[in-house]
Amino acid sequence: MFQPRHVWIMLLMAFCFPKGCRRACPKYTAVDCKTPMPCAYRSTNDSDSGWGAFPAHTSIDCKTPTPFIYVSTNEGYSGTLEYAETPLKVSLTLESPLCPVCLSFLDLRHSPGDAYATVNTKKALDAEALRQYHGYINYTVVCMNSGVRNSRTVKLKDINDNAPEFEKDVYKVQVSESLPEKSLVVQVKATDADLSPVYNTVTYSIEPESDTFEVTSDGSVLLMKQLNYAVASLYSFNVKAMDIDKLSGTTTVEVTVTSEGGSTTTAEVTVTGGGGGTTTAEVTVTGGGGGTTTAEVTGGGGGGGATTAEVTVTAGGGGATTAEVTVTAGGGGGEVTPPGSRAGPPLAPARSLGLMMPIIVILSV
Repeated sequence: MFQPRHVWIMLLMAFCFPKGCRRACPKYTAVDCKTPMPCAYRSTNDSDSGWGAFPAHTSIDCKTPTPFIYVSTNEGYSGTLEYAETPLKVSLTLESPLCPVCLSFLDLRHSPGDAYATVNTKKALDAEALRQYHGYINYTVVCMNSGVRNSRTVKLKDINDNAPEFEKDVYKVQVSESLPEKSLVVQVKATDADLSPVYNTVTYSIEPESDTFEVTSDGSVLLMKQLNYAVASLYSFNVKAMDIDKLSGTTTVEVTVTSEGGSTTTAEVTVTGGGGGTTTAEVTVTGGGGGTTTAEVTGGGGGGGATTAEVTVTAGGGGATTAEVTVTAGGGGGEVTPPGSRAGPPLAPARSLGLMMPIIVILSV
């Protein structure tokens, strides 16, 4: 049943909450119903309900501290944030104890005796520069004569103005041809500087498309097909990172394949001996990492005879192996000896060349 006391409640609400607006002050901020407050709040019918119309039209109270006034705008905005009616003959200053960096964006324009003050931007508002403050600008207009503070908060709406960037321009990696499928080849990472998750989430893709590698949502490049050193020893491709609005960045991945056996390398060394004879050493390298290297030396000696020697050495683990082969002239046969007594089958005797001839053979495995 309606009672007279309800009239006073309705009048009080009408005074403290102007028509078409609603307070958005924190629960810990008391609303002072003795001091009229301007209607600087967006209509509850607005999609951004509870945040003030922009720029704010306010008044500066130098007698009673006012509750926070909230406004919102898109990042990148430049111009006036607040028009404020001020008492005459007061001095005002701008402070931001909760957000020191905020003052680098703001400028207070007011002189004693002015009826109005404005708070303007010094530069375009940047939500990413205020990441530590979650994209909010907080500032306070302080009355110098009384110390009364009038606090404001500006909510910046993040816009998608940054493209993803990779940590490296090129990722280089070596992998064995025996690496199992689904194994991690390399981890790439791109970051998007935008503040809101909807804009800073990136997706990865390989360009051109590959059936040998794939990239996952976290930037892991995986092997999808067994590698074969004899088929390809180097792969190069691009990885693209893209955000929701298709802003993108790219990096290059270079994969060098190392051999685990089955590869063959051939080297030919020619030495000119005495009497116009020529000795040719043909080296065939089979396998790597402890495989067997066979060197076959064939040539014509100074006496016109042919000399054939088969040299077998054990290759090093992927490094270079050097064998010095000496053919010694003699009436019967020479001897071919690799120094260091390298492991291998007995060496075949060599026919006389009629001279002593050193042959240096570089075995690369």
